[in-house]
Amino acid sequence: KQAKRENKLIVLDFGATWCDPCKELDRNIIRDPRVAKLLKRCIFRKIDSDRHPQLSKDFAVVGLPDVRFLSPTGLEQKRLVKFSTATEFALELERFIQKMESTVRPAVKASKPVSSRGSQ
Repeated sequence: KQAKRENKLIVLDFGATWCDPCKELDRNIIRDPRVAKLLKRCIFRKIDSDRHPQLSKDFAVVGLPDVRFLSPTGLEQKRLVKFSTATEFALELERFIQKMESTVRPAVKASKPVSSRGSQ
């Protein structure tokens, strides 16, 4: 609801407390200054798959970590399950933000409707 109201993109980070690659993702990628700055433009939620198994099931999470990019209406746009560097993650996130912002921007209204009265 918040994403739709604020017209913001959603990033879901599925993980677990026991998951070493999830900890590495958080430490080396999510906390990277470039990634953190991009995430401020989104609604970012870390989801513990053990505490929220139904949500993980709803998104068909089969391995961890698993990051999903969603539109403001909650439609999944991209799934990332392999991460190599913060730079690559930032580029993927930046492309997603640019693509989604260009498609979800409200249409510009015409300044005044054209009237047919004066053309008789």
